[in-house]
Amino acid sequence: MLNDDAVSRKGEWLTPKNEEIGYLDQYYFLLNDHETVFESIKKVTPNWPELKIRHHLTDFLFFNNEEIYAKAAVLSGGERARLCLAQISARSPALLVLDEITNNIDLETREHIIQVLKAYPGALLVISHDEAFLREIEVTDYYVCQDKRIHCYENLDNEKL
Repeated sequence: MLNDDAVSRKGEWLTPKNEEIGYLDQYYFLLNDHETVFESIKKVTPNWPELKIRHHLTDFLFFNNEEIYAKAAVLSGGERARLCLAQISARSPALLVLDEITNNIDLETREHIIQVLKAYPGALLVISHDEAFLREIEVTDYYVCQDKRIHCYENLDNEKL
């Protein structure tokens, strides 16, 4: 969309290289349903030893062998979201793009994601209709795309989405 000539843009736009962007879409297309949780991480971190992968998965609430060796196809929405975030965070991208991350998650996953995002050192681009979630991850500036223009609002608390 940003490459569309119909979109009005002003100022200087610097975009990171593709490998510096972590993208989590609301349908979890990053995941291969035929791979296990462990294989999903091993794919993005081929040089990590098994113990490091298991510790990384523990940070995303995958604790036991049953969870770690489950196929992605059988995971719940919250588990799929956590696994995608585990894949993305293993590469430490400079920019994290989240597309409607709260759509399919349970309360435990939501709370965990909030803590992870609050600690995330990079830039975030969060697409969400969930104002409470945006406040909890301390988003203050937001943009609304309307009539082929991007409008910036500088205080989530003073404006209504």
